[in-house]
Amino acid sequence: MASTSEDNPSPVVANGEEHIDPAVTPEETKEEPMEAAAAEETRPAEVKAEKKWRAKLYQLNSEGGWDDLGTGYSHVDTKNGSIMLISENNAEYALLNSKIVMTTSYHRQRDTIITWLDDETQLDLAISFQDLDGAQETWEIICNIQGKDPDELSPEEASDEEMLPMPKHDNLTEICEEIQNFDQSRRAKIIERMYENEEAYLAKLQEVFTDLEDLECSDGLQKMFMVFKALLNISDIRLLETLLSNKYYLTTFGALEYNNEISTKHQETKHRKFLKETVKFKKFLPLDDPEVIEKIHLNYRLAYLKDTALATGLDENNMSTIVNLMGNNNSEVIQNILLNHESFAKIFERLKTDDIEVRKEAINFLSEIFSISKNLQVQGRLNLLTSFKNIEEFNLSILVRECITFKNDLIALETREKSKLDEADRMINNSLDILMSYLQSFPVTFTDLCNSKGNDESEKLLRVLTEHLLMCQSQGIKLQIHELIRFLLESDTNMTSTFYDVGFKLFAEFFKTDYKEGVAEFNDCLDFSKSLAIDIINKAIADDNYNSKMYIDKYDLIEGVNKMYNFKNKLLNIGIVKFHKALINTGFKPYVTHMIKFDYLEPVVDIFEKNLNKRNMIGSIVLELFHVIDKKAFSELAKHLC
Repeated sequence: MASTSEDNPSPVVANGEEHIDPAVTPEETKEEPMEAAAAEETRPAEVKAEKKWRAKLYQLNSEGGWDDLGTGYSHVDTKNGSIMLISENNAEYALLNSKIVMTTSYHRQRDTIITWLDDETQLDLAISFQDLDGAQETWEIICNIQGKDPDELSPEEASDEEMLPMPKHDNLTEICEEIQNFDQSRRAKIIERMYENEEAYLAKLQEVFTDLEDLECSDGLQKMFMVFKALLNISDIRLLETLLSNKYYLTTFGALEYNNEISTKHQETKHRKFLKETVKFKKFLPLDDPEVIEKIHLNYRLAYLKDTALATGLDENNMSTIVNLMGNNNSEVIQNILLNHESFAKIFERLKTDDIEVRKEAINFLSEIFSISKNLQVQGRLNLLTSFKNIEEFNLSILVRECITFKNDLIALETREKSKLDEADRMINNSLDILMSYLQSFPVTFTDLCNSKGNDESEKLLRVLTEHLLMCQSQGIKLQIHELIRFLLESDTNMTSTFYDVGFKLFAEFFKTDYKEGVAEFNDCLDFSKSLAIDIINKAIADDNYNSKMYIDKYDLIEGVNKMYNFKNKLLNIGIVKFHKALINTGFKPYVTHMIKFDYLEPVVDIFEKNLNKRNMIGSIVLELFHVIDKKAFSELAKHLC
């Protein structure tokens, strides 16, 4: 005879075998996995007419295991007071028709499973629902028929759902397993347990952790790591905030130091020492609200948890929870700063100081604000924009220009202090980030931004940016400026002619200048600048061939580009071939005549012949150019190449 349901309350765990979700076939049945779409196809027409829930029926066997009796669609027949399960393959066949008896004890397990001892057959049965809603609805109907509260636990369930035991040295493994294996209803109880009696549970965890460290109990400390890791992965905002609060963060990060996977005798993790001694909190602006300061501290700890302390131990849901919490905190911090107009204005006063350290801190602070602003809601970004516009001292174009000029001044003075040059580069990086973020986040054009104070600033800034793109030795800054100029060409048609006049002229001068330098690193840097400049020209031709060609002719860029073939630099060669392809693609015949007259495509043919038996990008680009010549029907050019 089968054992009672009290002995085996659910098919979740029986004889060490874990229950498989109804969406996945138990191994012993060797059925195909069930999919919702397939269910719709096989569901009988009359079953579809009523609201029924897809579920599996299990029966406890004499060996204590759960046998799969089939899959069907379940509902409670309230008229007859019985649980029905109609086979999904045969609408005429009932897998189950069990009368709900007032004295029968029904159990809810793991949210989606209902178990009971059938009154007529004396067999232990279980229905495992595919959907949580199905289990909930069925459970509520059963409880209503029996006159019980669906949220009230039976004595057996109350025993199963006993609260987490208070932490002791010898029960940490049990606590960890309880926290790790929670379902949704249990999750709420675990969280509630943390806050009972003024957080007595968390206080006890602190006490046990301190004792274990005093005793140097490595086994217990590793278990404590697992407990805190499990708590952090519950993915509850309130619990995260509590565990990383001033009251508990040292205990939390202290426990995370005992990660057996990375902590060895040769590699000790010292999160507490880093957070207490290495990290220094600096107030760039006066902040009087303790809640804002706490949110700033919390965000740093969240970032440290996510990126360092538990970088490989957080699940996807909890990672998302942390990111969202950090975003909400950032939004509140920025709003608080914006409300304090006097403090906000001080940022821009410090940007004008001659003290490089103060100016650097101001730029770093602004860069962080703009980085955060990308994740704000639309209204939040507009509020930030309004605040910037109201500051008389705010002029982003001058800020960027002065940062670049400062670096050039250091070079002119032939400074040998690499640290100063690195600091100058960081200031330029951050100022360019600010400018790019501002233009991407707010509905304002580059022209309006530069000239908002009544000065013709756009031409000055474009000149400085272009010069730095060409002569700066930092590839990172070159790429930033390259990205910024491309963005401006796409987003602000009012500044394109200004850039053509300023930028193309500087490009032409740069292309024609013979920089004699024996250092290979410097030569590579120049070639990289040339390739970026050509890429910008190619974009201008593709987006605005009518206006761009006037400036190409004005500054004789075709000849300048054609002189730069360098058979050692593939990136530069690819850019040059793309340049000729872009010109031909305009369909402008004078370009073709010019190419034939001065034999500008001869190096292209040479490059193609040298790569004839190689499968590489340069060969593909040359073939694309030949295809454009054929497409545009420039027969004279085709004959010339032959």
